[in-house]
Amino acid sequence: VKANEQGSPATVGLLRLEGNTWENVDGTHIFGPGDQVDIALSGSGHRLAVGSPGFSGGVAQGIVEVFELVDDTLIMMGNQLVTGYKNGDLGASLEFSQNGKVLAVGQPGEVPPYNNFSQGFVLVYTYNGVEWRFEDNSIYGSFGAFGADVAMNDMGTRFVTSAYAGYGRVEVFENENILSTNNFDSSSFEIHPNPATSQVTISGLNKLQETKITFIDVSGRIVLEHTQSLETDAIFSVENLNAGMYFVNIQLNEGAFVKRLIVE
Repeated sequence: VKANEQGSPATVGLLRLEGNTWENVDGTHIFGPGDQVDIALSGSGHRLAVGSPGFSGGVAQGIVEVFELVDDTLIMMGNQLVTGYKNGDLGASLEFSQNGKVLAVGQPGEVPPYNNFSQGFVLVYTYNGVEWRFEDNSIYGSFGAFGADVAMNDMGTRFVTSAYAGYGRVEVFENENILSTNNFDSSSFEIHPNPATSQVTISGLNKLQETKITFIDVSGRIVLEHTQSLETDAIFSVENLNAGMYFVNIQLNEGAFVKRLIVE
């Protein structure tokens, strides 16, 4: 991941190692809303969190956005993460669990004071396949500027945080309410043929659970939608779709993923 904070807004992009050279990945260049940025990458390198701690709608409270890398294109996942605290600097530090389903977000700035000083805190979010959900068991600081940096174990159950005010402090927390998250492997699913002209099949589905499948065009409009159960394959006619690129969102109990489809 590369970030450039020279000028406003800040920019973020992905690099891929090709041989001995890091090359820009086309389609992954995004702009942050402010002139500061912090970034985190999931273990697979396919999920990117971007924090802009100095900006949110003209107020320095901070904002965080999460993106999924789909066929060399960054697609925003779910909702923006914001809080209502002025000068809170949400997104000053970010960390993913290994599979990218748990996200810890530091907010070390000015928040309601504890013992007459601004303590800061670390917010914990989990992804349910549609949106990022704030967990009630977030970590509140006991020292000034708490949440200035955060690290997390692979399962998203243990956090290390720092506070730089005064002499500084490092603390470790166990989050018992977040159990080990499922390692959701999307490689077992296949869309074929791709490119397609008249019909497309999605194979490898779990017939014992309900699966929601949505086709979305490049403007974000839903053009096909279907709920599948009791079958391992889902077949769709694409004869009435305009030629071009579509994103196929497949949502299961374990989570959701997106694949790209070309219609000719």
